[in-house]
Amino acid sequence: MKIAVVTQSEQASKDLRPLLDPENGLAEAVFFSGGIAQAEQAVCQSQPDILILDGTCDSQTELADLEHITLRHPGMAVILLCPAQRLSKTFLIEAMRISVREVLSPPVTQQALQAAVARVQHRAVSSMPPAHKGVDVGSTFSLYLPLPALQKE
Repeated sequence: MKIAVVTQSEQASKDLRPLLDPENGLAEAVFFSGGIAQAEQAVCQSQPDILILDGTCDSQTELADLEHITLRHPGMAVILLCPAQRLSKTFLIEAMRISVREVLSPPVTQQALQAAVARVQHRAVSSMPPAHKGVDVGSTFSLYLPLPALQKE
C-alpha cells in the first residue's frame, strides 16, 4: 500500500519518517509539507491508498475540506493525527461521518501506527469482492452473466 503523509511541521515529519520506514514492514511513504490545503494536491500527485494527515483538528472547516478529499478519493483511507486535548466527541463523530478510518494522538508510537495501518489494510482486503468467473468488460468493472442453458430440440 502506498501512503501519503501531510505534516504541518518539519518536526512531525521527522518523527513519522522512521515509523513509516519500509524496513519496518510498512508500504512506501511519500511526505508532503503543509496542512489540509496541501492534502488534496498531495493525494492527486501520489495517488495513495492511505492518507496520514497531521491536522490541527480545531475547526469544522478543516473537516469540511477533508470531506471534499474523501469524496473525490473514496478508495483512500484516512488516518488523522490530532492532539488529544482537541478531540471532542462531536469532532470524532464528524470525522467518522466523513470516512476517517483512524484518529491517533501525537506522539504516535510505531506500534500504534503499524496497528492503524494494519487495520486499514485488513478493511481493504475484507471489502474486496470475491473473485468470480466472468467476462471482463473493462478496467473499472466486470460483467458476470449466467451462461444460457443449452436446450435439446
